[in-house]
Amino acid sequence: SYKRVPSVNLRNYKDAVPENWFNVMRGLGFVNNEPEVMLDVLSTFKDSKEPVYVIFLSDGGISQTQEIQKILIESSKYPIFWQFVGIGGKMYGILEQLDTMSGRYVDNANFFALDDLHDISDAELYDRMLKEFPLWLKEIKKLGMI
Repeated sequence: SYKRVPSVNLRNYKDAVPENWFNVMRGLGFVNNEPEVMLDVLSTFKDSKEPVYVIFLSDGGISQTQEIQKILIESSKYPIFWQFVGIGGKMYGILEQLDTMSGRYVDNANFFALDDLHDISDAELYDRMLKEFPLWLKEIKKLGMI
């Protein structure tokens, strides 16, 4: 199960992250279900005329490999870029294999593990988050996707 929350913007960003994650997770059932969330993102943004940048945080335990791969292949036809970030976990599975995944119209996803969150600068964090996005953006423009 997942819960759709309001988009984060300049007016609400200070309240966007709850102080007590335990209460949030208890309400969601403490279970990973990446495909359900990814399908919701795909159905919401597949007709976007603007590029969509999705930051997908994971604590690991990725197990639904085939479903995730199928969604990434399907979403590669749309202007949606997936930036997966692993935080304090392990067993990231297919997320660690995105650079070699075949079958996609365009490389529409990147992953990095953020095991040094408290040790890196903001600039380094943004460099990691935007490493592949500009290349993807250039490619989808060239292909006429936006």
